[in-house]
Amino acid sequence: MRREREIQERFFKSVRSAQTDAYTNGDIYEKLIFYRFDETLRAAYPLFRAQLSEKKWEKLVKAFIASGPESPFMWKMPKAFRRFAVSKMKKRKWLKDLLRFEWTLIALTMVPCKKPRARKVDFSKRYRLGRCARIEELKYPVMYGRFKPEGSYRVAIYQTPLGGVAWMALTPFMGDLLERCDGKRPLGKIVKQLSKTYGLCVEDAEAVLAKGLKRLLKFGVLVPK
Repeated sequence: MRREREIQERFFKSVRSAQTDAYTNGDIYEKLIFYRFDETLRAAYPLFRAQLSEKKWEKLVKAFIASGPESPFMWKMPKAFRRFAVSKMKKRKWLKDLLRFEWTLIALTMVPCKKPRARKVDFSKRYRLGRCARIEELKYPVMYGRFKPEGSYRVAIYQTPLGGVAWMALTPFMGDLLERCDGKRPLGKIVKQLSKTYGLCVEDAEAVLAKGLKRLLKFGVLVPK
């Protein structure tokens, strides 16, 4: 913000003065635009920004501005940048995952969430994924700031009660469970089916799941149907 404020002051001084500054008015205006985009994108994609040098980052942002982003809303602009960056940096195979993960963190802050949330696990009830949560299946462990090894990584991303956003890594069993919670079948029936698939005792599975599911209910990742 300080850089942008300094440029704004120089811009207005140049406009009001008959004397020419070191920058033309057009140059100053161009820098104002750049720093507005730069500030927004740095805040949206801190993990991605950390992977590039200052020079490469500035080049990428300027190329994006030159491409003519369509959205007039600054909060939507990072989504367009995500598509642009992936198309320009195809050799970084992990980039799509990283930007999707960081974009989901942004998008969930814009979702209005109802409170209070359920806290008691009832295996006889039907549940579905909450509107304030997303399940992402990634090929790379980008949520840890790492980009190898390639594999299968599922995470639950959700809005916290205070309006922030957090995430948690999911075990294969928990990931499969959440994907099957569509509000049509009782939770106990889903657990029974998955326990058979994984070769587990249903009672043991429910005992272990009760604690993990309680946390998911608390944060609205799962909601009663």
